[in-house]
Amino acid sequence: MATASKKQKQNPFALKYLKALGENASIVSEGTIYDNREFVNTGCLLLNAQISKSIYGGIPTHKIITLAGEESTGKTFVLLGILKNFLEQTENGMVVFFESEGAVNKETFEERGLDTTRIILKSVKTVEEFRHISTTFVKNYTLDKPEERPKILMCLDSLGMLPSAKEVKDAEEGNDKSDMTRPKIIKSLFRILTVELAVANIPFIVTNHVYATMDMYGKPEMGGGSGLKYAGSTILFFGKSQFKEKDEETKKDEHAGITVTSTTIKGRDTRINKKVKFVIHADYGLDKYSGLFDFCKDHGMIDKTGNRWYWKSEGIDTAMFKKQIDSKPSEFFTKTRLDEIDTFCQTYFGYGKGDLESMKSNVSDDEEEPELEIPTTEES
Repeated sequence: MATASKKQKQNPFALKYLKALGENASIVSEGTIYDNREFVNTGCLLLNAQISKSIYGGIPTHKIITLAGEESTGKTFVLLGILKNFLEQTENGMVVFFESEGAVNKETFEERGLDTTRIILKSVKTVEEFRHISTTFVKNYTLDKPEERPKILMCLDSLGMLPSAKEVKDAEEGNDKSDMTRPKIIKSLFRILTVELAVANIPFIVTNHVYATMDMYGKPEMGGGSGLKYAGSTILFFGKSQFKEKDEETKKDEHAGITVTSTTIKGRDTRINKKVKFVIHADYGLDKYSGLFDFCKDHGMIDKTGNRWYWKSEGIDTAMFKKQIDSKPSEFFTKTRLDEIDTFCQTYFGYGKGDLESMKSNVSDDEEEPELEIPTTEES
């Protein structure tokens, strides 16, 4: 258990009642069972910031993260990239991969460069089966002493494809009645699993499908009922559009991948309705700097002089052509500049710590209130 960095005077009333609360209770100043979190790099600096407020962060190791979207929006691609980074940064790490789509095999993992000796793949056929196996696994994992456990990342690809046992039985018997049991089972699953995962410090990443609703704004909805909505710490909706590049031979714009727009639908640590864009390229996949240039330009960290771009806080002498930046982004985004971006992201994606009067002191009486942005899964 983590301890406070600065020793504080113990509260006698808190000490008096601590024992009565039993296991997993602690005085917060002395540390909590949730303080040993780390972060798993997503492989994209902007996506890290959207989830954790920091480009150096990523997936918290004690939270449930949901990647939702229509088909072919990059959910599984991003998931595999996260798993790769987890295994590379965690010497004794293991992945438990639950799958319901039959879409991955040994070749899939090897092509993405994952260490397949540390991945356990379990196919699940119903939500009841997944509920039983996942909860039993976490319980058995926590029976081992902490120093004897490997670090685990669990994932399910995907919740949207898991039927209930009743749905399977009805199909076999030719019964076409609607299945009302599945949302209840999913809600039960996450009621059981959420705290157990947090105590065990196991990150859990779920991919899910979305469907169109009759909502007046056309806002998409996740399948599976409200269970995952309440349990997930962060829910991202992925939308996509074509990404095109000019072909050097034909001089025409050719399809070269997809631009993914990720919108925060729910965030316990970060603000909702925040969007980031990144490219999944057909040739080289997801680059860690993807979308970062446009993000910095949009938020005033980069400016233009003639045909060249420069870092505003460092002056015009830093100007470079866009082709130079695109070819070697690591040289443009130096550690000093990344730190500046990170400081901005803490405020842009995070919740404020000020009080109402200080925040409103500079707002004029005739200033209009901003309209709430309604997120969508598609970008033009």
